[in-house]
Amino acid sequence: GLLNCYDLRFADVSKLLTEEPPYGLGSDVLMYPSSWLKSTGDLGHWELLLKSRALDGQCYVMGVSNARVDSQETVAFGRSSIFGPIGETISVCQDDTKDEIVVATLEKSHSEDVRRRIPLRTSKRRQIYEAMRSRIQAQQDVDRTVE
Repeated sequence: GLLNCYDLRFADVSKLLTEEPPYGLGSDVLMYPSSWLKSTGDLGHWELLLKSRALDGQCYVMGVSNARVDSQETVAFGRSSIFGPIGETISVCQDDTKDEIVVATLEKSHSEDVRRRIPLRTSKRRQIYEAMRSRIQAQQDVDRTVE
């Protein structure tokens, strides 16, 4: 699945790609081409969100960022990375200021094993979540009529 850097902040979008049909496309890999800002990268957002999407989707996640050039008006974070389906770091560029190629071998059997041992996809309680969503929407409708 291919998303952009801003999409990384929204778990629902990645779920559409990683959940099994009919709820999603069943992607095993998500890629986020990015020009992630150094300011939020320094706060840990880049790595935390990439790992979170890997954990959410039990899939491989690649964050591909342009190199950091401190003399630019808008400074990118760099740090292209690949994370595995349990959030493990698989590969990271060595120098955030250089154009590098980050390489890793991605094993489908690893993500399948993770999904078997931690069966998030089959244990999701969709009926309960839908009932909760309906109750929230009903309450919001009541609140709007009271206003």
